[in-house]
Amino acid sequence: MQLQAGYVLESVKNLLKKTYSLDVLMGLFKQLSYFTVDIESSKTFNNHKYEDLLSVAHNLISRGLPTKPSLYLENELLKAHSLNKQDPQASELGSISYQIDHTNDLNQKIYRALHYIDPQFHVENIPREQIKSWENLDSPFEEKFYFEELPKRASSIWLQLLEKQRELENILRFSTDSKDEVEKYFNGTINLHNEQKVDFSVEFPYQINGKRGFIVEIDGKQHELPAQKSLDNQRDEATIKAKWDKAIRIKTSEWHSIGGKVELIRKLENEDYFKILKQNCSNPLFDDHNGTIALDLTLIPFAIARIQKVLIHLLLEGKLNFEASEWNIAILERDIPCGILALVDFHDLLSSLFKLQSDSICVPKITVVVESNERFKKSKFYSSQKIDPTKNYDVFIDCSVLQRSGLTHTFRECVAQTKICIQSSYSPNTQRRFKTANLIAYKELGKTDINTTVFVENYEQVEVLKKFIQSVFRKMDFRP
Repeated sequence: MQLQAGYVLESVKNLLKKTYSLDVLMGLFKQLSYFTVDIESSKTFNNHKYEDLLSVAHNLISRGLPTKPSLYLENELLKAHSLNKQDPQASELGSISYQIDHTNDLNQKIYRALHYIDPQFHVENIPREQIKSWENLDSPFEEKFYFEELPKRASSIWLQLLEKQRELENILRFSTDSKDEVEKYFNGTINLHNEQKVDFSVEFPYQINGKRGFIVEIDGKQHELPAQKSLDNQRDEATIKAKWDKAIRIKTSEWHSIGGKVELIRKLENEDYFKILKQNCSNPLFDDHNGTIALDLTLIPFAIARIQKVLIHLLLEGKLNFEASEWNIAILERDIPCGILALVDFHDLLSSLFKLQSDSICVPKITVVVESNERFKKSKFYSSQKIDPTKNYDVFIDCSVLQRSGLTHTFRECVAQTKICIQSSYSPNTQRRFKTANLIAYKELGKTDINTTVFVENYEQVEVLKKFIQSVFRKMDFRP
C-alpha cells in the first residue's frame, strides 16, 4: 500500500531556493512524499465516533506534498544544531520565520540529502532469496540482467533505482494526471485493464533532458511475432508521448550485444541527479559532521510525516484503539532517527484537536521505545534504547527512508498486535485523498458578559488555536 505525506522545514526550503531550481527542488520533495507501507494486524477496534477529528488530523498532515511541520518540530530540529535564529523582519510583521546561517558545504550537503539511497545495500552480499523484489522477476534473463550484467557494466545505484514490473497504465496515468490523455496514448487499441507491465523502469523526480524516466524491456522470442511487435510499438509510442525515453529493448536472441544496451543506462550517470546518488553511496553523509546535520534537517521531517500518517491510518482503520489508556509502541529506525520526535508531536497534535472539542476526551498516553541504527550515532536524535523482543507491543514500526520498497525482507522478530514496515516508494501510484466527515461542534471561544457587553475569551481555547495558527500559517498570533 502506498501513502503520501511529507514535511519540509521552511528554513531549509528557503535556503535551497537561493541556489537550486524550484522545479528541481519540488520534484525531489514530492518524490520523498510517497512511501510504501506493509501492515500485519490481528486486531480491529471501533474508533468511529472519533473519526471527525481524526480526519482533521489526517488532512493537516497531508495538506501538502510536502507541507510545513509543526512549529515545535521545526524549532526542535533547528535548536539541536543552534540554527533556530528568527528572521527579525518577519517578526516585526507578526510572522515566524527562521534563517539558517550556513556555509556552502552545509548548503550542498542539505541538497545532497534529498537524493536518498542506502549506501549499505550491496546486492552481491545479500542472498537472492532475501531480496523481496526478486520474486517479481519474470524470467531467467531478467534475473541475469539485474543480478549479473547490470552490476558488472554500470554503477550499483541502479540496483536500488530500477522498479520491477510497474504497470504501464500507472506510468502513463501519473505522467499526465488525465485519463483521457492515457486513452489517447493507447489510440483506443490497447486494453488498459489487462495489467500490462514493463520489466524495469526508473522514474526521475524531475525531467532530465526533457524526459520523465526510462524503461528497460527484456524481449524473448515471442516479441519477434508480428502481433507482439505491433503491440510493443504502440507501447513505445505511448510512453514517448508521455515524455518518457524510448524503451531500451534487450533481445534475448542478441544477448551477446547487451553491453551496448547497458551503456545507454550508464551514460545517465553523467547527469547531476545520478552523480549525487553515486556520491551518497560512496561517501555517505552520515560519516560527516555537516552531512549529519543535513540529514537531520532534511530527512527527519519526512520520516516523521510518514510515521504520523501511518498512525492516523491505523486509527481510522481501527487497527489502534483510541479508547486505550496507553499505547505501547516500538520503532526500529533502519536509518534516519525520527521516532521520539514523531510521537511527541503526534500526541500533541491529537491532544490539541480534541481539547478544542471537549475536555472529557483524553488521548492515550504513548510509551515508546526507539532503537536507532549505529550508522547514525552522530545525529542529535540518536536513541541508544533496544527493543525487547519478548515484550508485547501494540504497534511495531520498522522504518526506513534510504531504502526503497521491496529490496529486502525487513520485518524483525517482534511481538506486536500490529506490525508495520515503512519504506520509500520508487514512484507514485496513488492519488492523494482528503478525509471528509460531519461538522464538528467545538467548544465556544468565550462568552459576552451581559453586564458589560464585553466578550470574555476562553483563554485555554484561544491558546490551543494559537498553536495551530503558528504551525499552519507561521503567524505569531491572531489580530485583535
